[in-house]
Amino acid sequence: MNTTCDLNVDWRACPNCARFKERIEDAEKEAKAVSANFDRAYAGYREDVAAGRACPATPRQRAWSSYLDDLEMEQSLASTRWMEAINAWAVSIHRHHRRYEARQQEAEDGEPAETEEMDAFDSAAKARETALASEEGEEK
Repeated sequence: MNTTCDLNVDWRACPNCARFKERIEDAEKEAKAVSANFDRAYAGYREDVAAGRACPATPRQRAWSSYLDDLEMEQSLASTRWMEAINAWAVSIHRHHRRYEARQQEAEDGEPAETEEMDAFDSAAKARETALASEEGEEK
């Protein structure tokens, strides 16, 4: 993930970091919508069971079971996307904060900031992002 943060401002005012925050909000809305859909479907299933229309080992019960399993998987994926969005935002703001502080220190000292620690952080963050992307690819 390539960051194009504005290092002239703190992460709270950075448009790139704000974009990551918007992704969290979008993923949260999606996760809540999927969860509500699952809840409605489960309520419908319980009504069918109570009315005797979805007896065990019948085609209707198997159809309900399959449908609910699919919705549960969708709910799990939406929750995972939400957590990934939160993690990406956290990496972004942490990276931005470290670079911003280094730039501020460089401006105060008049010396180039130490970048070794930031480069190590960037490498670790890229490794986490690659691992998340590969996990996401396996799920699809």
